[in-house]
Amino acid sequence: MSYLIEDSEPRASLLLREDVLHHLRRCLTSGDDNELIPALRVFGNFASSMTLLPNCVLADNLLAKMRPLLDHSDAKVRLQVLFFTSIASDGPDTFLDQIADAGFLPRVGQILLEADEREKREAFWIVPNFVITRGNKFKNLVVENCLEGFLETLTLSDTELTHCVLLSVRELLISAARRKSEDSGQSFESLRKQIEHCGGLKKIELVQNLADNDLAQMSRQIIDDFFVHNGALYETNSAAGLDEGANPGSEPAADVGEVGAEAAGETANEAINQATNEGTNETTNEG
Repeated sequence: MSYLIEDSEPRASLLLREDVLHHLRRCLTSGDDNELIPALRVFGNFASSMTLLPNCVLADNLLAKMRPLLDHSDAKVRLQVLFFTSIASDGPDTFLDQIADAGFLPRVGQILLEADEREKREAFWIVPNFVITRGNKFKNLVVENCLEGFLETLTLSDTELTHCVLLSVRELLISAARRKSEDSGQSFESLRKQIEHCGGLKKIELVQNLADNDLAQMSRQIIDDFFVHNGALYETNSAAGLDEGANPGSEPAADVGEVGAEAAGETANEAINQATNEGTNETTNEG
């Protein structure tokens, strides 16, 4: 069944019409890996085949049933769960609510710190989707649970991941710098200290040594804007009456080479979203 629906939205839609997923949900509590793993593949291939993941897919507390499987001893199980969750996290805020409520983020943070490279890469794409949402309700969860592990991925020497990390960190810092009161969320100064305390600033500084000039410029821009000038630009903009509901990443950073030129025509959120979609394009369907 997983092979049948791979890369085919019409056949994936057929599963919905025939209510096959309702029966497959029961397999998620099976103690038999020979039943569990293929069922997870179906959910993953179903999600990757659909342009938009329908709400009904997450019915019957599906994500709550999947969350314990991130502690499974078999890496194939964990990878399939991470793959499906990364796709679900690219959906509306209601999907993100379910992922957060099921307790995924603390475990994702652990995986980013402790797992092997393949699991880290699969878990990685969940985090930016929480960062790029409008408003700040998920940003605190990301900082509390995933910040250190997310910054750790800068050591993987992957251009796409590094680009996405820098955009996400910039988004978090801009958002924090524009908040006027400590009780409205993660304060700018505490976020800066957390980034420094977990070694994130040193990792961002090391990006300047990469051969990729655009990434080097982006890292220098973050250091200059938020660790040298302490985010004064964004605090000033907020004090001048900048719309708090607007996308805090909508202003292109100055002097960031080709990346900056591209950002002039798109928001930082759109850039992160594009990188996220590209990262989840590869399925983890193993025969």
